[in-house]
Amino acid sequence: EYGESWDTMDTIFNESRDNTSLQICDEEGTHCMYVLPNLPPESAQQQSTQQHSANQLVIVLDFVQRYTVAMESLLLDQTLHENVFASQMAEIHANLEGLIDSLINSVIMCDLQPYEAIVANLSVRMYKGGDTVIRAERGFRTLRQVRRGLQYIIDIFGTRSLIPKS
Repeated sequence: EYGESWDTMDTIFNESRDNTSLQICDEEGTHCMYVLPNLPPESAQQQSTQQHSANQLVIVLDFVQRYTVAMESLLLDQTLHENVFASQMAEIHANLEGLIDSLINSVIMCDLQPYEAIVANLSVRMYKGGDTVIRAERGFRTLRQVRRGLQYIIDIFGTRSLIPKS
């Protein structure tokens, strides 16, 4: 929508507010929760043991589940208000759902259990719209965090970065 590079947009929208840019609320709108997770610092990305890696799977699964909830909100933004990128949002959402299935299988194979409390709390809350400017900014911030979350997964479990910087 903005027609700019990620780097340009990063200078316009400070990343420090990303995690508070998307909320979903209970029916009355009195109890809201932020959807986007806080990624651990880069120093926490070092693999040390198989158990550490298995525990990272559980954490990453939680992140991806939260990103999926975030993408549902963006899809609603697009469908209800703009319908410019709705098919792309639906495709991203579907890809995240597929990633969740793979991560759940991996977590189970490691004899671990996924964190369910946060996602369960998010799933009973409702989409909270906003004005056009807030929607556009929220959309960018959400996409940036999903992108950074996917890069985090690659950094932990992959051998090289696959997502271009710009």
